[in-house]
Amino acid sequence: MAAFALVGLVLLLNRDWLTANGHESWLSICVAGVIWGIPGLLTMIVHDRHRKARRS
Repeated sequence: MAAFALVGLVLLLNRDWLTANGHESWLSICVAGVIWGIPGLLTMIVHDRHRKARRS
C-alpha cells in the first residue's frame, strides 16, 4: 500500500508526461491500490487485536 502511494505521488508530479504519452491509467491504478489496501490493513489490525486478547 505504501509503494502504491509513493509511486502515485511520483506519477502525480509527472501528470503532464503521462497524459502526453497516453498513460493516464497508471495514476488510477495507484489510487485503486491504496483504496483496496485500506480494508486489508484494517482487517489485519482487528485480527491482531483479537489475537492479542485471546493470548492474554
